[in-house]
Amino acid sequence: MGKQQRSRRRRGRKARVDPIGKKVESVTVLEDLAPIEKSLTSTDPAARASACTAVVGMVVNSGERAAPFCLHLARRGIVKRLIPLMTDRIGHVSVAATRAISKMAMCGGQGICHGLVKSDILTPIISMLTGSWIQDLKPQVRDPLVLHSLELLCCVTEQCDIVGELTKKGTVGKVIEIFLDDQAPWAVRVAAGSVVSVCSDDNEQFGALMLTKEGKVSMEALLKACAREFKEDGRRPVALCCSVVANIASTDSFKNLRPKILPNVLKGLQSVVSGRPVELMPVLAEKIHVRNRKDEQDLLKAQQEAKVDEKRAHDLISWNGHRKVEAWENLVDQWCSEASGVKVGLETLANLLTDSKETNESFSEVLKAVVSGDIPKCLGVLFQDTMSASYALSGLRPTTGVSLGNKVNLLSKAWAVLKQEIPMNQAIRIGRLIRSLSVRVLQCFFNLTLHLDKKDLGDMSGIFSSLGSWMQSMCSTDGEYSKTSSKSLLARQMESSCAVIWQLVKKRCVALPDHALLSQLSRGGKTSETRAYCLMALSSAGLTPSMKNSNIKIGETLLAALDGKGDPSLEVIGAAIEGLIDLYSEDHVFLDEQKVRMELLTPSLCQSLSLLSLSLLSISAS
Repeated sequence: MGKQQRSRRRRGRKARVDPIGKKVESVTVLEDLAPIEKSLTSTDPAARASACTAVVGMVVNSGERAAPFCLHLARRGIVKRLIPLMTDRIGHVSVAATRAISKMAMCGGQGICHGLVKSDILTPIISMLTGSWIQDLKPQVRDPLVLHSLELLCCVTEQCDIVGELTKKGTVGKVIEIFLDDQAPWAVRVAAGSVVSVCSDDNEQFGALMLTKEGKVSMEALLKACAREFKEDGRRPVALCCSVVANIASTDSFKNLRPKILPNVLKGLQSVVSGRPVELMPVLAEKIHVRNRKDEQDLLKAQQEAKVDEKRAHDLISWNGHRKVEAWENLVDQWCSEASGVKVGLETLANLLTDSKETNESFSEVLKAVVSGDIPKCLGVLFQDTMSASYALSGLRPTTGVSLGNKVNLLSKAWAVLKQEIPMNQAIRIGRLIRSLSVRVLQCFFNLTLHLDKKDLGDMSGIFSSLGSWMQSMCSTDGEYSKTSSKSLLARQMESSCAVIWQLVKKRCVALPDHALLSQLSRGGKTSETRAYCLMALSSAGLTPSMKNSNIKIGETLLAALDGKGDPSLEVIGAAIEGLIDLYSEDHVFLDEQKVRMELLTPSLCQSLSLLSLSLLSISAS
């Protein structure tokens, strides 16, 4: 129990069963696909490009139904018509087709990605990235073509087990070259870095590749990039460099080189996680508000002028029309890029703080280096920022702390402005990033509390108090937790919060003031891990003298997890049994009450163990 929390990318999972066995209600009338199907095979390049762009619009506008809609398009043959257009002799057609397939891969998930691999999507992608013909194209065609091909490759690599094939064909080496090219456009470099990060994740072949003559040159460049100063390109490229180097260091090929490599990674991570994207939210909201008002005024002025010159009236773009770039888009993209850079840095740090491939001595060195630097301080600041933002996203107010309340009020106003000024899907994008940052910060804290002792952790009462207040608010009648799904970011945020609470209570860093909330979550937690962490925290709290009056209630909660009516998962069952053993074997702590407690609980325990045996048999059979 209490396994370390890693933030690993998905790669090589088995494809899900095609969900289009049932009827799909598309947001687009099915008859509308006929002209698109016809235009994709038209001899007119403009018609082919327009059809590709239309596919992108349909996928984006399908919202939550994007995945089944993409699969419906694939079954209608749209994907098979798009793939040949990726290498169309007309540049803008090729760009539009590659963008359309990339968007379908992003929104369609595993089903689309596995279908693309079966349709040999790698051949045109590899040709675009490694072929000499790409250099003959004009920059305005070459750069977006490479960008969309890298975005597509990243999606496919995350969902399908193709890293070995990419490594053998030399594609990975070319992508690394693009990533390290300072002359390449920023978006292209970031996309290339994302691909390299996915390919290097838990990949021994990649480690061996970096020991070749060409690989050593790339490795030196990556190490330098980890520690370089931020420029106008922000934190994200540095964060991706740190992620790649940390992945390489975890391979057996670099086992003896880890002590020389990891200091560069930690130096880069310290700079990355010092970013505070949440603090920039009010600034972002104000800038977007000002930009939009200015555009409205410009539009109104143009409309008034058009009344005089009616010939120009049809040339005006309405406020709700289709612009190439809206006033807010660049601002939102800049903020999301900054937040994504911090998120990648936190993911890398969380993975470094696990000891799955480290010896005790080398892992101790990593922990020592992390604790001795400013990383814990940066994590503390990010924790307070993301907690404040979590209140603001949920529309709740903290019950304690004047400064926290003021900060939440400021962020709530910014969040209200953003929801009013930008499309809802973009506001959701910002909200998801904030939740993701909170989850990653908590994962880092959990791994630190798991491996460090009470003395090294220092005063954790502030974090404990903030977590308890937030969890209480989320589980209240006004909170969102009861309405969320088990796969939501909020559910993951609560899970990681319970994990941190457990470790803090277990190591006596804090005293649990009340068992009611954890008892509630031990039954109503959205994930089995959440319920298990709460049970372990309760049993740890029960061993402290301050909780002696609550021990019978804690014991009843542990037994209730074994009554056969709740979660039958092994995590929960194991946590409950382990908690009962720990709680009632400490005679030297509760000697006077031991007999009374056992007499009260023994009948329930016997009944629960009988039900447990049946549950274990059921789990074994399944």
